[in-house]
Amino acid sequence: MNAWVAAYHTLGFQTNPIAVHGRRTWVLDIRPRTDQLLANFRKAWRQDIQIAERRGVVVREAESGADFDAYYDLLKITSERDGFFIHSKEHHKEMLRLFAKKGDAVLYLAELEGESIAAKMLIRFGPWCYDMFGATSNTYHDLPKTHLLQFCCLQWAKEHGCAFFDFRTIPEVLKPGVEMWGVYQFKKGFGGFSRLNMPTQDYVYRPLIYMLWRGSVKVRRMLRRIKRKKRVRRRSSEKQGAWSTQ
Repeated sequence: MNAWVAAYHTLGFQTNPIAVHGRRTWVLDIRPRTDQLLANFRKAWRQDIQIAERRGVVVREAESGADFDAYYDLLKITSERDGFFIHSKEHHKEMLRLFAKKGDAVLYLAELEGESIAAKMLIRFGPWCYDMFGATSNTYHDLPKTHLLQFCCLQWAKEHGCAFFDFRTIPEVLKPGVEMWGVYQFKKGFGGFSRLNMPTQDYVYRPLIYMLWRGSVKVRRMLRRIKRKKRVRRRSSEKQGAWSTQ
């Protein structure tokens, strides 16, 4: 990786420490048999899959415009709850259309009694399947709906000839307490390994504009971290309040 970075720098590029996409991802080799993959899940993860099935969670492929609307509504809910950016509805629809027409994409919905409670969009590229977008509702917090949904995603990738499943972003520094630590723990429960990608390289044509842009990105990220901390404190207070009334 260092050799590639050095080659880019020789050509006039410079490393941008503030990347749009996370550098470290979580990857699972899905070439073993399904029963072997399942055996490598954490015991609690296997139990959660069974619990979701027993309680009536159904995972199915999206088939209509109404299904896509349900997916995007869940995505908006998740964005507002967790404070991350999402592209427009048309952007998601076009991405799904372009890949799905070649059989390289699927949109899954997890439902309980007809209500959409979780969703995922997968994209296949060669032997790799990418977990592009995921969303959950604000209901049924005690139901491990995402575990069953994730397992179905792994099965789809395997059935479509993929060798690796990329869960995508986890914290770059794997240290308890960092942002997205909980997400990392969830993905790690399915087995696999972390994969560190080369940092983003920028070629700067207009240094002044680039400097202003970099500064604005830093400010936006700082404000986002502050908002996220406030949300975490508010949720913690709400949980404590709920416990005190029980």
